[in-house]
Amino acid sequence: MRVSTFLNNNPVKGKAICEALLQAMLNEEINIKSLLDEMPTLKIADKGNCMAAIVKYTALNPLLFPYALTPYLNHYLSNQPPRVQWECAQCIALLTPVYDVEWITHTKALLRNAKQGGTVVRWSAANALVAIYVSNKTKYADLKTEIAQLILLEQKNNIQKIYKQVFK
Repeated sequence: MRVSTFLNNNPVKGKAICEALLQAMLNEEINIKSLLDEMPTLKIADKGNCMAAIVKYTALNPLLFPYALTPYLNHYLSNQPPRVQWECAQCIALLTPVYDVEWITHTKALLRNAKQGGTVVRWSAANALVAIYVSNKTKYADLKTEIAQLILLEQKNNIQKIYKQVFK
């Protein structure tokens, strides 16, 4: 089923649509690829709801997110509404422990979001960056220096605490 058709025909609106999308994914009526493919054509609120549903689906079991679709996430970290950016970063944080992807391309967008985004975007970027670093400390050793700089730049203590996990 097309995502736009599902959204237009669903009587549920607002945040409840995330749960409806999650159920449709669990029932195999909609898949992650179709959500990611159709997101550019959707309204801003629907884009955020789609990405939130993907995060909830991935949180159930990160292996449900197809490895081949990880490059899509890099696209949705940039030039997207803030909710899409923060939900996308959460998805990356969930996936890093299970997939040995070349996350370095994603870190560039995450670092940009960590410096420029609103509080929730920065918080999500922090979680994703720390998850990437922790997933392979040798491979992402350069990220530790970037994270140290982010601690100095970050005003919010709760976000600083996320970054400081790297140094424990």
